[in-house]
Amino acid sequence: MSKNKARKELTFNAKRRLCDKLMRGLAKDMERMRREFGLETCVVYYPPGATVPKALPSREAAERVAMRVGPTPE
Repeated sequence: MSKNKARKELTFNAKRRLCDKLMRGLAKDMERMRREFGLETCVVYYPPGATVPKALPSREAAERVAMRVGPTPE
């Protein structure tokens, strides 16, 4: 196997692990929404500067969090 191919597979596996981790976190957040608020759906929101998305009960909640945190610095 060439060095480049090995490197490419490594990055692919790393990306897959990161994606799995993000999805597990989202699934936990969504389960919490279901328990706490009795909701079947929720809004997925990336807080400014964060790399991990959060699940919030509604668009209004996401907007309130965004207002509290402030705009994303450019």
